[in-house]
Amino acid sequence: LSYVGCAGTEAFLALCDPNWGKATNCNHSRDASVVCKKEKWPIRLVEEKWPIRLVGGTSPMEGRIEILYNEQWGTICDDLWNIKSADVVCRMLGLGGASNAWNESHFGGGSGMIWLDDVYCDGTEASLYECSHSAWGVHN
Repeated sequence: LSYVGCAGTEAFLALCDPNWGKATNCNHSRDASVVCKKEKWPIRLVEEKWPIRLVGGTSPMEGRIEILYNEQWGTICDDLWNIKSADVVCRMLGLGGASNAWNESHFGGGSGMIWLDDVYCDGTEASLYECSHSAWGVHN
């Protein structure tokens, strides 16, 4: 979570201003990454309209998250990235939930497009694309 402005009287972080002091900060040094648990997810995978993959990890269960959109692989900016969103990615890959949701290009920065920004999942979604996010290719 970047650039959140709170007065200190808010009962919940969600009541703070998420746009306070917001500046352009999304680049490939801010790509979202994940480490998935080894357990297999006990559901049959459905084919995704936009496939995802993990890149740069030391095993197939970890890495920078990349999405195929318009026949081009791109990344997710880490703004709002959290363990619940990482859980959804791991389940999409047929793995158990996430053990870590890394920010700031933990597994190295990608290249090409940053396809998604401000991704926020509550953890119940079957797919990353059911989560809220900015428009494709739009990031700050």
